[in-house]
Amino acid sequence: MGLGIAAIVCACVALLFTGLGFMLTAVPFVGTFLSFGAPVIAIAGIVMGGIGLSQGSKEGQTSFINVVGIALSFLAFIPAVLVAVTCGLCNALCSAATLAPTRDGGYPPPATAPFDDPLYPAPTPEVGDGLVGPPTTEELTEGVEMLNELCGDVWCEGEFDFRFQEITCVDAACTLSFEAKHYTAAEHEPYLTSTVSVAGIEDLVECDSWTLVAGAEICDGRGLSGSWVERMSEALRAWERSFAPSP
Repeated sequence: MGLGIAAIVCACVALLFTGLGFMLTAVPFVGTFLSFGAPVIAIAGIVMGGIGLSQGSKEGQTSFINVVGIALSFLAFIPAVLVAVTCGLCNALCSAATLAPTRDGGYPPPATAPFDDPLYPAPTPEVGDGLVGPPTTEELTEGVEMLNELCGDVWCEGEFDFRFQEITCVDAACTLSFEAKHYTAAEHEPYLTSTVSVAGIEDLVECDSWTLVAGAEICDGRGLSGSWVERMSEALRAWERSFAPSP
């Protein structure tokens, strides 16, 4: 009889764990423990009820308590498994995400961590890290690639076919080097090599990618700014007017 009562207790505990696991799905680790613990306890109740029933059969006795314990544990096992493979799995993934290391190998600070907390200092942007300072060589190279990708829909739809080569900056101005060929030029004719000067280096690049760090958005990537590209387009149109072949 003792094993039958234990089986009934296991069934009740399994149902309790199932309900709590469902309600606490959003709580890391706790929801996982409850959701996956419920079917284990239900199986333990089925096993103990079966052992009690087997012992009673050997002694020539049939224990109603053991049968009830097995039945209740089996009924508790069904919702327990459903909660484990849904809410429990979801909670396990959320729990694992809280332990995921950040890019610098550490662990993410709480979203509400104050910047004056010595344990979670404010991120310090570094020049050349894509956060502050003048444009890097990599950013200028990526900018040229972007201009070539856009050319077919923007500048290359006019009288010239452009192949942008390089952006170099000195003092307060930048120079765009490129190759161009007029649409009337024969196929065997070479491209014309030329440059245009675009004023303003302070707004050459702007942030186009952000990362949330300690509740604040930190720039982690930059690209050519819209204002600089607009001035470049004006310089390119002026070049077209001066270099277009006479009719």
